[in-house]
Amino acid sequence: MTEHITALKSVLTDSQISIEHSDLIEFGKDRTHVHAPNPSIIVFPKTTEQVSAILRYCNENNVAVVPSGGRTGLAGAAIAANGEVVLSLSKMNQILNIDTIGATVEVESGAILETIQNEVKDAGLYFPLDFAAKGTAQIGGCISTNAGGVKVIKYGMTREIVLGLEVVLMNGDVLHLNKKLIKDNSGYNLTQLFIGAEGTLGVITKATLKCVPPAKNAQVGLFACESFEHIPQILTKTRAEGYDIVAFEFFTKSGKEAVEHHVSSIQYPFEDEYDYFVLLEINGREEDDFFNLMETLAEDELIIDGTTAESSAEEENLWGLRENISESVSMLGKVHKNDVSVPVAKLSEFVTQLDELVTSKYAHYHMVLFGHIGDGNIHVNIIDKSDRSMNEFKAEVHKLDEEMFEMISRLNGSISAEHGIGLLKKEGLKFRRSEDEITLMKQIKSVFDPKGLLNPGKIF
Repeated sequence: MTEHITALKSVLTDSQISIEHSDLIEFGKDRTHVHAPNPSIIVFPKTTEQVSAILRYCNENNVAVVPSGGRTGLAGAAIAANGEVVLSLSKMNQILNIDTIGATVEVESGAILETIQNEVKDAGLYFPLDFAAKGTAQIGGCISTNAGGVKVIKYGMTREIVLGLEVVLMNGDVLHLNKKLIKDNSGYNLTQLFIGAEGTLGVITKATLKCVPPAKNAQVGLFACESFEHIPQILTKTRAEGYDIVAFEFFTKSGKEAVEHHVSSIQYPFEDEYDYFVLLEINGREEDDFFNLMETLAEDELIIDGTTAESSAEEENLWGLRENISESVSMLGKVHKNDVSVPVAKLSEFVTQLDELVTSKYAHYHMVLFGHIGDGNIHVNIIDKSDRSMNEFKAEVHKLDEEMFEMISRLNGSISAEHGIGLLKKEGLKFRRSEDEITLMKQIKSVFDPKGLLNPGKIF
């Protein structure tokens, strides 16, 4: 390790290299708690040239590298558990340019998502990628995992807003794919290969991203429902009525209760208790659009209560009920999280089958569901409040995962909607990808990283 540190100091300053125990633990992990972090060195490059020099040295000396962003993922894609060098992009965090004419923003990969949102807003535009971890998530990690979030139904996944990238390969070569073109039909789209690749093909250092005009009449409200089956029907009805849906989220009573216990500032807006909730954001045509929609849905007996935000504070409160669920659930006991997706038309079938599975075979666990119903993405949280050991819990939920993944495969869904495969879902990849697909993916990996040194052990 000493020789590696000496070599790296030829391109980095002392403050850009750390072997401090606290740094090794912090930058060697993500939000999962399955694999213990065990990196050897943390490096903090400030330029693309430094990233190139680090990777070239590591490639020549057969040193494995794990790229590191905000580490907010839930699939173990940013874990360094086997003495790897962690390459943190946190010091490459600049907003380089905002083009108000072309409606684009150029950023370094360590830029924080919320910072991008705020600076783009100040320039009179809107950056559409949005999710609860925006205050710590780095854009390079968002791109590397093809992050989704709460506005996918309107603006699509991260993939849809990326116009170009600058990427450093494991051998140190720099690919300048950082374009601003809407149309560019000139052969294979190499940019798209790196989106969702979880840092296994190259290290993203810069990105050019689409912005959109800000909403002129955004309206946010909360509906209460008697059953989950009504929720996809609400989505269908809202679309049929011609409303411009920006976000369509759902959560259950158990998720709402977890937030109430964990976040004292959040206020529940209804007098009565209900089992299912829909959080809806629309770009309204008229000021009373949301009230008209509520009346329509109530007449069709799809909702039993509803409210709309009359101020930014009320809007923040309603969103808080949804966005604080993941963190709040983590406080309830031992938690196993999954983010999965099925075709929207099969959501009710999936939820019914999943409830039957857990009730019949895993009734000793508590299940909390929430997610992005508009794009078929459900977050499944299995909670154990007993005193059984973590190892016993992990072993049993692994069996539950296998059964749930088989169910998802039958419904033509995906075992990972937005957090990727990483270390945690490698065994489950067979439920989504065929043997031929996996073989081709491995061949692509070998072209970009023939020694298998970049984020090794992830996906495959």
